[in-house]
Amino acid sequence: MKITATILDDEFAAAENIKILLSNYCPEITILGIAHSISEGIKMVKKDKPDLVFLDISMPPEGTGFDFLDMFPNRDFHVIFVTAYEQYSLKALKEHAFDYILKPIDFKDLIKSIDQFKSIHFKNKKEIDHSPKTITLSTDQGVHVVRTEEILFCKASGSYTEFHIAERAPVIISKPLKYAESILTSSQFKRVHRSYLINSEKISKFTKEDGGFVYVGNEVIPVSKKYYDNLYDLIS
Repeated sequence: MKITATILDDEFAAAENIKILLSNYCPEITILGIAHSISEGIKMVKKDKPDLVFLDISMPPEGTGFDFLDMFPNRDFHVIFVTAYEQYSLKALKEHAFDYILKPIDFKDLIKSIDQFKSIHFKNKKEIDHSPKTITLSTDQGVHVVRTEEILFCKASGSYTEFHIAERAPVIISKPLKYAESILTSSQFKRVHRSYLINSEKISKFTKEDGGFVYVGNEVIPVSKKYYDNLYDLIS
């Protein structure tokens, strides 16, 4: 699983340094964007909705990182302050910051902070996963009860959808693939093509040849350009 993040630092070199350190030592972090002003950061975070914001304190001429946080009274992201100013650590604690890292950044401090964040973040993700464990599929022959973990992939076939399930015959329903997406709400189900929705936990192989393919069960499934990067990040 990936953690999405935004970097907010008025110094271009400092922001780039955070990005490089994360890329080298914390590959599970996906950087959605870098902002160099408070106003730019506000727009970016509202649009991208990251899990984590790496936030500088001194952000001239618009103010401070605390002014940025004032714009998110009910924020749904965590904050790691990255700053040269040690004296603001108590205020950062009162702002419920996840961590406070001093510049120049020691990569070991960064790794430790991210490891701690991962343990909490992924635990919370599991706790709030209310996706159904079984679904019912209605066909002309009756109602099929299917465990979601046994679904390999779903394939669009005109106005029908084929549910390919481990160790049993496919179940075909007279609904479009979008319907399958609406009932398979677990994060393990990923759209990889306009005709395919796959169970990412069933992938046995991924190849970049001819634009990209994944192997799920006995099926070789094409990956369209639209979904390639997200799938590549998931697998890598």
